Amino acid sequence: MLYLNRILITVLIMVILGQLVFIFSEQRLVVDDAYVSLRYAVHLSQGHGLRYNQDESPVEGYTNFLWVIVLALLYFMGLPHELTALALSFLFSLGCVFLTWYCARTVFRLTGLYLWGSILLLVSNISFQFWSASGMETGFYCFFVLLALIGYDRAVRGQGAFLLAWTLFGAALTRPEGLGIFLFSWLFLFCHKSGWRRVRRFWSDYRAFILVAAIYAGYTIFRVLYFGDFFPNTYYAKSADIAVQCHRGLVYFEYFLVNSAGFIFLLALCGRKALATKQTWFYTLGLIIWITATTICVGGDALYFSRFFLPMLPLLYLLHTLGLKRILEKLDKIRYSLRAPLSSLVITGYFLAAAGLTWHPQTLLQSIQETNSFVLSSIDIGRWVRTVVQPDDWIACYPAGALPYYAQCKVIDLYGLTDQAIAHDRDQDRGDFMIGHQKMNLQYILDRKPRLFLPQISLLKYQQFKSNPSHDKYGLTNPFSLKSSQSKSKKGHILSVKKLEQNPAFSSLYSLKRIRISDSPFAYFVLTQSE
Repeated sequence: MLYLNRILITVLIMVILGQLVFIFSEQRLVVDDAYVSLRYAVHLSQGHGLRYNQDESPVEGYTNFLWVIVLALLYFMGLPHELTALALSFLFSLGCVFLTWYCARTVFRLTGLYLWGSILLLVSNISFQFWSASGMETGFYCFFVLLALIGYDRAVRGQGAFLLAWTLFGAALTRPEGLGIFLFSWLFLFCHKSGWRRVRRFWSDYRAFILVAAIYAGYTIFRVLYFGDFFPNTYYAKSADIAVQCHRGLVYFEYFLVNSAGFIFLLALCGRKALATKQTWFYTLGLIIWITATTICVGGDALYFSRFFLPMLPLLYLLHTLGLKRILEKLDKIRYSLRAPLSSLVITGYFLAAAGLTWHPQTLLQSIQETNSFVLSSIDIGRWVRTVVQPDDWIACYPAGALPYYAQCKVIDLYGLTDQAIAHDRDQDRGDFMIGHQKMNLQYILDRKPRLFLPQISLLKYQQFKSNPSHDKYGLTNPFSLKSSQSKSKKGHILSVKKLEQNPAFSSLYSLKRIRISDSPFAYFVLTQSE
């Protein structure tokens, strides 16, 4: 019976992995936000430096330095841009599956159904599936977090902190919040129960940490001198009042719990005594708490399926499976002859039911199609813009991803993610708007007089598709649909075509035009003085 159940779970894992391969073959396009990193990587590979606009002062409009550097190196070697980012994110997501299996087997000593069940929970999660082939750095960063867990376990077993230090260094270079994990891990390792007795051997045990900390300090100095800011520009563009920011973060966390069947994670607290190396259990739980707290404090994200919580999903599932094992081992009141087949059935049924709670193939396909439709609309508009403007012309547009990437001209990001002036202008902060969309200085943009003003993607093929979504009541593709702030922001949106037409300062400079792109209507504004 145990053998048959293991075969069943293994077959299901292979089916879901096959689904991921199908997603990769169908995706073919990275998500729109990934094009921001691609634009930086292409400019760097061409010798223009880390710049969003080639002739403009550097602005850190990305939050994934190491990912941009890796892409730039591959582009310099002549590899195709979008396909490379897509394939790399997919390979590192598969690497996360392997590392989860390795951690379950080596770090947490899980075997049999528990080993394969933890893998099943991860690969069936809709957040992991969607971001596995996105072109974003999400899987890359998650890979480093799992390596850090392996490195910490090796360190507490007396095998040195070299792997942990350099892995955390990679995480810190990949995402800004990786620096917090670096500091948290260093202090946690130093303060574990035998740490204080090894102060005399500080240099031999922690020299790798000291070395990478020195290198990261040098990188920070470079960033401040090169970009002029301590934090990435996106932080300033997305930051708001701390109360508003934490409220957004709590909504984001609530959405994550609903989307990932968060109630099952309560079992994660029950597995401490099932692990011989309890420091590793505490470290894993500490990482989960740290990632949750920092994500809530920064206000979450506006992208699909709780992207910021993805790096802690494998950690949660590993602790959850360990807790389940501990509970079932305690229930040893039935005679052994009946306990083995019954427990294997219970374990198999539990893993299948838990995986079914987060496996939403129809919603996943719908979200991928919606993303592809949006990106294709942006690409069509970007290619059209490239034919009507010169490389030195300025345009103002939103979003700042695929459209500017294909337009290949100078771009003002309407919401300031890649524009320092808008990002730092706190007077323009509209705190009740969706994160990343609450700052927009129209007068500043008018003073710069971009030739084209493209306030929104409004191609018919995207709007028709979006008008009939198949999302559940929690709005699986938009965490902020739980609250009314999103609907409020749409009603009075400052960048709507109607609002802009009614603005005297804007209408005196720009005139509305309508054309058809790819057999779909598109509205835009053109600078009157340029005609």
